[in-house]
Amino acid sequence: MDVTGARHLLSAWIDAFGASLERRDVDDATARFGDECDWRDLVASTWNLRTFEGREAIRSLLAKTSTGSRMSVI
Repeated sequence: MDVTGARHLLSAWIDAFGASLERRDVDDATARFGDECDWRDLVASTWNLRTFEGREAIRSLLAKTSTGSRMSVI
């Protein structure tokens, strides 16, 4: 894949993930991660520097933070 294709792919992923967050659709947001994945939270949702390993850990994080905040793509 060339650079332009990679940029389009990444942009589409970010747009879709952001839309899921704005709808507070945790299942859809979580489905965008692979089977083996990590989320490095750099104060985006917990105000702590933490790493969440695996889709279920990411799902749990998003479920907890989506009820009290309006996380979205900046």
